[in-house]
Order: sequence, then structure tokens, then C-alpha cells
Amino acid sequence: MLSAGSEASAAGRWAASRTAAASQRWEGKVANRDGALEGTVTIEGSPVLRSGVVQGRVEGNGVWGTLTDGRGREVATFTGTITDGGRVHGRYRDASGEAGTWEREQPFAP
Repeated sequence: MLSAGSEASAAGRWAASRTAAASQRWEGKVANRDGALEGTVTIEGSPVLRSGVVQGRVEGNGVWGTLTDGRGREVATFTGTITDGGRVHGRYRDASGEAGTWEREQPFAP
């Protein structure tokens, strides 16, 4: 799990629910500062965002938040679950109305 006060590089996949397109890649750097999730991401293949800012919360095994663009506009929201093994996965919805799933490729170190 991403423990409070820690920062980690992250990468994973995301896929829209309503298309048959293959999943796309995302990567970034994310920090958990006493439950406040913050960082930056680069997103491959998104119709609404190439890079942006992640802000959110981590509480227990739950994670949720928003992605904003360079102008500070909210372009997506996300929710997720951190499993006992440190895997993180969830759902998103972007400003275009697209919804889908996302996951982190590597588990968080204990």
C-alpha cells in the first residue's frame, strides 16, 4: 500500500467500457501525504487529457479523486480499491462521458 508520507512512481492500464479498443497506458508520480493523494500523470490515448494533475484521498483500502488539466479544469474522476496484496484497480468517468476501468501494474510495497 502507498503508506502516508510516501511517494512512488506508478504505471498501469486503462480501458473504456464502450469501445473494443485495446487498453491504454498511463504513468506518473503519486504521493500519499497523510491520506491526501497528489501527483502528476501522463495518459496515452485519452480523448480529453494527455497529462494532468491527480488529487484525491486514500482511506483504508479505498482511493478516489480527480484528474485536472493544465488549466485546473476537472477532466475525470476515479474510484478504486487497494487489495491486501497491494494491487490497485477501479473505475473512472471523464468529461466526455466515457467510463471504464483502470489498474496499477505493480502492487504497492508494504
